[in-house]
Amino acid sequence: MLLMLSACGGGGGGGSTPVANIIPNAVAGGDQQVTEGDSVTLDGTASSDPDGNITGYVWQQIAGTSVGSLNDAGEGKVSFTAPNGDHDLTFQLTVTDNDTANDTDTVNVAVSAQSVSNLAPTANAGDDIFADEGDVVSLDGRASSDSDGTVDHYQWSLFNKDTGESDPVLAGASSAEATATLPASMTTDTVYTYKLTVTDNLGATNSDYVDITANANPVTGQTVSGSIAIPPGNRVDLDTLDPNTTPGNNDSIGFAQSMPNPAVVGGYSRNSDDEYDYYSATLSAGEAISLLIGRKSEADLDLYLKTLGGTTVDASLSYDSDESVTVPSSGTYIIEVHAWSGASAYHLVIGENATAVASNGYRLSDDFVADEVLVRHKPAVKAGVELQLDNTLMTNLGMVKQAGQAGQAGDIQLYRVKPQKNLQAFADSQLFSSRVRTMSSSQQQKYETLTSIKLLASDPSVAFAEPNRILKPLATPNDTDYGLQWHYPQIGLPAAWDETYASSAKIAVIDTGVLLSHPDLTNQLSADGYDFISSTSISADADGIDNNPDDPGDSSNPGVSNSSFHGTHVAGTVAAESNNSIGGAGVTWKTSSQIVPVRVLGVGGGTTYDVLQGVKWASGQVNDAPAPDQLAAPVDVINLSLGGSGSCGVSEQAVYSAAKANGVTVVVAAGNSGGNAANFSPANCDDVLTVSAVGYDKSLAYYSNFGLDIDVAAPGGNMSQDLDGNGDPDGVYSTLGDDTPTYVTYNYDYYHGTSMATPHVAGVIGLMKSANNTLTPDDIEAMLINGYLTEDIGPTGFDTSFGHGLIRADLAVTAAKNPPVIPPNLAVYPGVLDFGSIFTLATLTASNTGASGLNIIGVSDNQSWLTVTEPETTDGLGTYTVHVDRSGLSAGTHNATISFDSNNNDINVNVSMSVGPADASADVGYIYVQLIDAGTDSVVDTVTPNGSGAYSFTGVQDGDYKIVAGTDYNNDGAICSRGEACGAYTSLYDQQTVNVSGSDESGNNFTVGHDVAFTPASAAR
Repeated sequence: MLLMLSACGGGGGGGSTPVANIIPNAVAGGDQQVTEGDSVTLDGTASSDPDGNITGYVWQQIAGTSVGSLNDAGEGKVSFTAPNGDHDLTFQLTVTDNDTANDTDTVNVAVSAQSVSNLAPTANAGDDIFADEGDVVSLDGRASSDSDGTVDHYQWSLFNKDTGESDPVLAGASSAEATATLPASMTTDTVYTYKLTVTDNLGATNSDYVDITANANPVTGQTVSGSIAIPPGNRVDLDTLDPNTTPGNNDSIGFAQSMPNPAVVGGYSRNSDDEYDYYSATLSAGEAISLLIGRKSEADLDLYLKTLGGTTVDASLSYDSDESVTVPSSGTYIIEVHAWSGASAYHLVIGENATAVASNGYRLSDDFVADEVLVRHKPAVKAGVELQLDNTLMTNLGMVKQAGQAGQAGDIQLYRVKPQKNLQAFADSQLFSSRVRTMSSSQQQKYETLTSIKLLASDPSVAFAEPNRILKPLATPNDTDYGLQWHYPQIGLPAAWDETYASSAKIAVIDTGVLLSHPDLTNQLSADGYDFISSTSISADADGIDNNPDDPGDSSNPGVSNSSFHGTHVAGTVAAESNNSIGGAGVTWKTSSQIVPVRVLGVGGGTTYDVLQGVKWASGQVNDAPAPDQLAAPVDVINLSLGGSGSCGVSEQAVYSAAKANGVTVVVAAGNSGGNAANFSPANCDDVLTVSAVGYDKSLAYYSNFGLDIDVAAPGGNMSQDLDGNGDPDGVYSTLGDDTPTYVTYNYDYYHGTSMATPHVAGVIGLMKSANNTLTPDDIEAMLINGYLTEDIGPTGFDTSFGHGLIRADLAVTAAKNPPVIPPNLAVYPGVLDFGSIFTLATLTASNTGASGLNIIGVSDNQSWLTVTEPETTDGLGTYTVHVDRSGLSAGTHNATISFDSNNNDINVNVSMSVGPADASADVGYIYVQLIDAGTDSVVDTVTPNGSGAYSFTGVQDGDYKIVAGTDYNNDGAICSRGEACGAYTSLYDQQTVNVSGSDESGNNFTVGHDVAFTPASAAR
């Protein structure tokens, strides 16, 4: 109760009579109707005082369910939350004026509960069931649910049957789980349809149905079962085309699929609707990423390496090959697979060492001339009629022919392309613009060039198109007579010089040209020679190709920095004049052999096109020189002390193979990157001899490339050492020049590199040809392979550092003068296999490098995880497939040996591979397991393993079976296509039959994974 008190007093005499105070007027507002949970406001601000003002408000609830404290109860407005349910509430407002008079008013609030409708439950009777007569079938409705309550009752009943067979016996009809016992003897297959009705806590109902297909008179049989394991590091693309998978999203950088390192991913990409797959991985510098395309004839997939922000680091953009990039520095990257055209499954190999595998593709990081392409046309349909490029294509690519012989079948032609805006209009402009935004200006130019090559390759008249690579001299220079040339005694030259020679050889030095007036070379040079540098920005002589191979220098800062005069140094090693009291000696000085100087390298190096023109000219092939300047006959030897990164192009290989066919031995430098020569051209081409470099101590020079492409070693020097103690660096000493400040002086100096090793070999082969001019490149190669030309300075036989050994001039000349009768000889390439932690498949080639009559008696290995499949040849020669199976092996490195036994010599190939730790996340996607009749190769049954990998075939009749399992990423109805996962019992390359004979066969366990082959080097040579 509220008590209002006021004071009373008498008036003074003689004063005026006071005015009476008028009480205020309280207004609590109109009555309200609200819903439970509403915020309610009571407003008394309409209250007033006719002769003063309101000084106080007091609100009180005087009836109904308490709403608790009112917010701001001493203010004109108050609020509260309406309680749940139906309620009638009354509130009183008391106002006080400035003379303490007061007044009250009330307001009613009617609260209504919300009206809620009950949602019906959802009945789920489970998947349809297949069973045999007499089976007890379980009915399971536990997946039924109620979104706004509970399922309180279940009721099963037979709803329908499609024959007159007896009804099954139903038990537990009022439970979530019931059973139906099928009739024991049936004459007709019958579908029984059961109805499940569920009732929720408010009485609502819902029904679902399940079919039981009962098999009458089932065929009895056995069960064949086992389990499938997935190898560590195996992963699957989130959005393959298999309809039995739920697609995920990895179509943008923001949704990149995280991958371990190392890993092999099976995926699928299609230009029309699944154009991009993005992955992220933490990678180390020097690791490789390889994209192995399942159907290269049907699809063109490209590979991009990007930063997390989307900036392009590198890309591999070929049109008919697999792709690969090398990680430049450690970090986390985005890997993009892009379908340029068509559709294909693929394998993406992440994290293997780049030096272990050969490179593929044309990369933005490769050194090539932006805006230039090499094109070879297909043969003309009619004689003398040259196939023409599509005019629209030429216009859109801004193509201008720079060089090449028109109308010459198979000739390589050089074009300048300027696509830019034209390419944007011709190709996918949106893709083009989005691509180049992530690239540097130099990458953009290269991207335009490689994109142009893709478009050219699709032209019906084009046999192939390639970038015009930049090749560079492979030497490193230092400062000043035969006493300094330690490298000649190292290869037995003094003894070779004691021999007499009946003939002479011509050796083409295809390089920077030669200082024709150098006093130690002027008498050693052929009257022939040529300059094939077509670009004046490279040539430094202000003209195009001509018959002047003099070296004007290659300095990028003439007069300040000295030119390399690289070709002069190489030529001096081959044939510098001796016994003339100046300088040093050349390998062939004792003969009348001549150097044929060919200039193809200038400022910054040279291009593939110019180098190939030089090789073609020297080896008697069609080339750009005019008829009067053609050689009368091919040279005997070509020296190529140059190279660049990348695979051996189609154009290159064709030229080198033709040179060998014309009787020319081509000797090339392995490269100075300290890496696998398989990733450098022309060292990785077939039909050449690739030379690695050794130092004074006959150890592999620190800079020298290595690998299965190495054929032979020679002195290349090491200028960081002075192991001979003469006070000079242990480089290779030869003829040189100095063009600073304003004119050329002739001198001698030290360089080191595989460029310096190569002319030692070219010179020795020149001695051999001078001793016996009937020798062919095949003769020389056979002598090399069989050890007649070298000193074996590494592991016995072929090795990846020195090839077949260190070249020895004395042995070579002896072999040339008295050609050995080479017996049958077994050679196996490569001589070592390292599968790393991902690769599973490789090949070995067994060949006879001697006389006929070689037979392989047997091939064996010493580890159960290794399977070697032999070729179907009578002599055992040919290609062997080697497969490793990591299932069941402990983590770590495992080693094995493959032994080849022949009727002449035996060879052991060392094999190694590693197994990663257990990988609970390993996954290849939806797997189909097929039971195959071993006699007919027909598929008998297909099942899917459960979540733990277990599978089971039932009703299997007696007989012999094979079990194969795999994925179907491209949804073509066939498993195990290239780019898909695959496996077989007991292993993919050692399949065993399962004999079923009256009893179940269990424990047929095997691995299903991505079977990935690697190419450790180019084809065996």
